[in-house]
Amino acid sequence: MVGVLFMLFGIVGKLSALFITIPYPVLGGAMLIMVSMFTGVVFANLQHVDLRSNRNLAILGISVSFGLIVPFWVEKHPDRTKTGNEALDQLMAMLLGNPILSGAVLACLLDNTIAGSRVERGLTAWEDVASNHSDKPGDVKVNDEMTATEGIEIYEPAVPRCVRGWKGFKYIPFMPDTFSYTQTETDKIESA
Repeated sequence: MVGVLFMLFGIVGKLSALFITIPYPVLGGAMLIMVSMFTGVVFANLQHVDLRSNRNLAILGISVSFGLIVPFWVEKHPDRTKTGNEALDQLMAMLLGNPILSGAVLACLLDNTIAGSRVERGLTAWEDVASNHSDKPGDVKVNDEMTATEGIEIYEPAVPRCVRGWKGFKYIPFMPDTFSYTQTETDKIESA
């Protein structure tokens, strides 16, 4: 929705003029709330990760620090990333200058290269969530007789059906291995 709004701002000049009249303190407050909510959602995804583990604490700390330090360094020393190719220079400056991207790429790299158990990484807990075990603490208790859980269809990534059968998805950490389920099998799992 925001993308459509920004496209309208680009197409209709009067909408852009209206948006520009919003005072900077109001925009700053909105940005503060937006970034805070985004950060909260990111850290909420770590609820199943063992944060008592030195491995996970090191990965988290290094990734956050890297995400804060590298964009600052790229901004202060733009001549250090010169390769001689103008297009590559601009691409590197854009990618390294994005704090979220640089921190997230390093976090994924470290999480998949530093040895750690499946329990320590939180993978077994997410597998339990994906298999709809309803006795977990994250489930929402509606009343004494009923427990509401989220189905796997909420977290199903937008992948074309012709690609879903690829067995290599089980080796990609952020891709669930639920594409092999048919709808009737998913219904059986949910009713169990």
